[in-house]
Amino acid sequence: MSDPQLSEPGSRDPGRRDRRGLEREDKIALGTIGVVGAVVVVGCLFALRWLLAGVIGVIDLETGGVGWRDAFVTAIVVSAGFILIFALFAGDGVIGELPTMLVGFFVMLAFFTVSIALIL
Repeated sequence: MSDPQLSEPGSRDPGRRDRRGLEREDKIALGTIGVVGAVVVVGCLFALRWLLAGVIGVIDLETGGVGWRDAFVTAIVVSAGFILIFALFAGDGVIGELPTMLVGFFVMLAFFTVSIALIL
């Protein structure tokens, strides 16, 4: 007995998928979405830099930026805030996902540190 939702590997029905996972087109689409997302994030960071420095005048770019140490401290606060928000929305599931939350914290910490230090 076969599952009607899944097709056999040699099936001629193109609308159904087999159990092999992502197909080549799906991998290309996922990669394209990732690249476009990264470009949009970096563009938003540069737009934020222009807005804060050029328009509002909050940041003084002549001093050389915030530096790695200040960027790291700021990134700790921002990453902890995001992890706290994720934990509040996760509910009871956060205990089982603690390793994933810790990895996510350190990935966000690295991302925000580099983003803040290089952009600001």
